[in-house]
Amino acid sequence: MSDQIKHYWSILCKTAAIDALSNNVILGEVVEELHYQIPLADKPRFESDVKKNGMVVLPFEGVLVSYFEDNEANTSQLIHYECVCPDGKIIAVGGSTINFGTNRRSRNMARLEGLKANISGKYLFRISVNEGGKNDIIGEVPLFINIDFNQEIKK
Repeated sequence: MSDQIKHYWSILCKTAAIDALSNNVILGEVVEELHYQIPLADKPRFESDVKKNGMVVLPFEGVLVSYFEDNEANTSQLIHYECVCPDGKIIAVGGSTINFGTNRRSRNMARLEGLKANISGKYLFRISVNEGGKNDIIGEVPLFINIDFNQEIKK
């Protein structure tokens, strides 16, 4: 684990804001599990896209909110994010630079637009920092995704 930066918590939610007066985080609709109902007629296209691209993009808009502290004041740190599928495949990566003020604390919000997925199961959003040339994982946030193919109801 990183000696310099400490990760205290991360939460996936649909909306979030940081109150300017109190510096508190306001979380809206925390997300732990998502269910996608896909018509049975779309199953061949879904499976073809997974086979061709290794994943599909499912509709979702949200934010991954994190709280960090650093041993030193007035520093910045590059944070890496990756999404890991239930089968261990890494399907999304990203990064964000966070800045620590005089109080050595920082809250970070990483926007998510669409979720890449390939199967139902537990996905992990891993948070890491680069130390000594290697990524050191400092936190993980699980998200359970259930993809269900339904027979369409005819009227």
